Amino acid sequence: MGASIRLSLWPDGVLWFCACRAQKQRGWEYEIRFHGLLESADVDGVRDMIEASIALIPFSPYSVGDPNRLRSQLLEVWAVVAPEPEA
Repeated sequence: MGASIRLSLWPDGVLWFCACRAQKQRGWEYEIRFHGLLESADVDGVRDMIEASIALIPFSPYSVGDPNRLRSQLLEVWAVVAPEPEA
């Protein structure tokens, strides 16, 4: 199964991000979710963060990588929105 990225942005600046990959059977190999408030980034900044996220995520079905490292890297990319990880 391949990975997917989901991003929702609302007019008030709230955003929700999810990067996940389903397992072959049931559940997730990883599911990294957070929400935050987009206050200081402009459209170009958001685009840059999306592109940086895509570059980090292993989309190949044969490459999973380390989910904890990926979580840390994604939270660092999106640090400007003060991401609050979801359980």
